[in-house]
Amino acid sequence: MLEQSWLSVGEETEQGRLFICLHTAYQTTEAELRALLDASPWSRWKPRPEGIQQSLARLQFLLEHHEPPGVLDRFWIASRLDAELKIRIDKDKMTAYAQIRCDWGGEPITQARLHGAMQAAGVTTGLSPQLEQQALLAARQAPPGHELLLPIAEGRPPRHGSDGFLEPLVETLAERVLRPRELDNGRVDLRDLGTLATVQADTPLLRRHPATAGEPGVDVHGHVIPAKPGKEVTMTAGEGTVLADDTTLLLAQRAGMPRHQPGGMAVDDLLTLKNVDAKHGHVEFNGSLVISGDVQPGMRVQAGGDIVIGGFVEAASVRAGGNLTIKHGAIGHHNRQGEPFNCCLTAGGNLTLAFAQYASLEAELDVHIHNQISHCYCRAGYHLLVGDPALHKGTLLGGLNIAGESIQAAIIGAQAANQTTLQVLGGVFALRSQEQELLCEKEAAHLWFDKVHEVLLKLLQLPRERRDPALLQRLKLQREQHMSTLTRLESEVERCREEQQMALSRMKVVAAQHLYAGVEVELGPLSCRVDSEHGPVQIRVQEGKAVVLPWSAPRTAR
Repeated sequence: MLEQSWLSVGEETEQGRLFICLHTAYQTTEAELRALLDASPWSRWKPRPEGIQQSLARLQFLLEHHEPPGVLDRFWIASRLDAELKIRIDKDKMTAYAQIRCDWGGEPITQARLHGAMQAAGVTTGLSPQLEQQALLAARQAPPGHELLLPIAEGRPPRHGSDGFLEPLVETLAERVLRPRELDNGRVDLRDLGTLATVQADTPLLRRHPATAGEPGVDVHGHVIPAKPGKEVTMTAGEGTVLADDTTLLLAQRAGMPRHQPGGMAVDDLLTLKNVDAKHGHVEFNGSLVISGDVQPGMRVQAGGDIVIGGFVEAASVRAGGNLTIKHGAIGHHNRQGEPFNCCLTAGGNLTLAFAQYASLEAELDVHIHNQISHCYCRAGYHLLVGDPALHKGTLLGGLNIAGESIQAAIIGAQAANQTTLQVLGGVFALRSQEQELLCEKEAAHLWFDKVHEVLLKLLQLPRERRDPALLQRLKLQREQHMSTLTRLESEVERCREEQQMALSRMKVVAAQHLYAGVEVELGPLSCRVDSEHGPVQIRVQEGKAVVLPWSAPRTAR
């Protein structure tokens, strides 16, 4: 039978080899031979399959020919190999890894060897004794020949600065009105606008928080990674306001109603009315306006600031320089195709109302309709939201609905045939037009560069004494100028294309419950007609196409 005495380690140049010396012709198998190796002091050595097969074949030959083993019947069946170590560094140079092939009975990875390899790889920062010990322990406990990839050093990523922001210190008219006043029985009175809190002179309105610079990081090679500073935000004094001496605080300069505007706030005079009807007449006011009741058919209302209406708007025109908030809704008369709407709402800020039907709605910022919009023309500068923020309710039906970045509703379209068109434009067409103009400029600049370069080459081919030094200098300067122009235009074209891709990536249409067949969707230059009913879905741009994808509510909205 096989015995441990058959195994021996080579000498001198063969010290890393294990041999089996055949003592007798014996019938055995590869499994028995490997079991002998596993039970030996050399169990961790790497088996050599070819040597094992050679020894088995020789034993079989000796048995068949009834011959005894000779001095040369000695076969190399296992090898002793030291552990292998390489240092790998990821692409961003923020993490260094030890790539280890565990030893086959040879020298394991030591801390000294690990430090030497790290030094040779230029790893000088982010060294972690804890990670090193974990790697060494894992290598010792792993099976022989096992490959490991373990982190041993980690750089410190930069902490980018935060953008500056403006913190409102007072409540505006629109914000106050959107919080209904609760009655004693727990219900709310949607027509009761509550106390409209005006501000007095010198009241702090807005605080500017400056951007932060951030903290630089360092990679595993010790190279500093600069932090991106945050973007500063500017704060400007609107009408009726003034900047404090330290320019981080905006103060009211007079008594009135505060109103948000881009980059700051304004303080408007405030006019309050009960209703706007034929008896009262049209209203045009330079400040903010509060109408506790309704705006009757045929009336026109215009204010330079915010407008809040506690009731309905019916077949009337309302235009606000700031936000327009209607506690109930707006309804016009069914018009024939091509005829203008007789109910028109326009806001220089946000437009918020409960419902809208047969009306024209336009807002420079967002449009928010709490319940339903049907058969309207609606244009939002950024977002059109129909329903509550969690999209548990809200129906968008019919009409032409346009937004800059997103259109979202619980239900879009209807089972009955209807024409519902959604367009999310995102400024892509303007960017494309800008790109074409830049490409035309670039082509013209190329022509001028080629002409100047050609003349310059001809001049340089002349003998030195026949060259005009002043002309040569002038041509070189012109060539540099045209090259600089080309470089700038190439950069602007690339920026324009990146902005187009970013705009497309932001575009979306969300139907949180149902999207019905017949709805037509345009995302910039891409179109998608919905041919069948869908459950919760979103339509986004993927690989140059407008595609329908599953949608689930964000956790914050549940």
